[in-house]
Order: sequence, then C-alpha cells, then structure tokens
Amino acid sequence: MAYICQNCGVITDDSSALCNPINEEYKSKTCSIPEAEVCKDRSLAMEYSCVCGNVSANPQNLCRPSRDL
Repeated sequence: MAYICQNCGVITDDSSALCNPINEEYKSKTCSIPEAEVCKDRSLAMEYSCVCGNVSANPQNLCRPSRDL
C-alpha cells in the first residue's frame, strides 16, 4: 500500500518515513503546498512546481505542473 505525505507529496510504501502520511487512495487531487511548507528534509525532492506557486515531488499532485530543472 502506498502512502503520500500530505505536506510535500512524497510517495512511499513505508508510512513511518513521512512526516504527515495518508493512504494514497484517499488523497483527493489537490494542488500540493507552498514551498515554505515543504518538510525540512524533503526540499530537494520537490522537482515540480505549478503555475499557482505550489511545489511537489510528484506532478500528479499539481493542477498545472512543470518540471524544475
């Protein structure tokens, strides 16, 4: 079963590795979070941003994603 961090969008099978986990199948598709709210140790994993200013490790968590290079 996959879990997703509600703060930064990182996905893993180990919920204890996330700071704010939720079962992925119950997470509604929303536009992740502002960069200032990203989990401290996950900031480098935020490879995608959205035109609305939010960031995520996974593009499917954003309404209009683009990859940060």
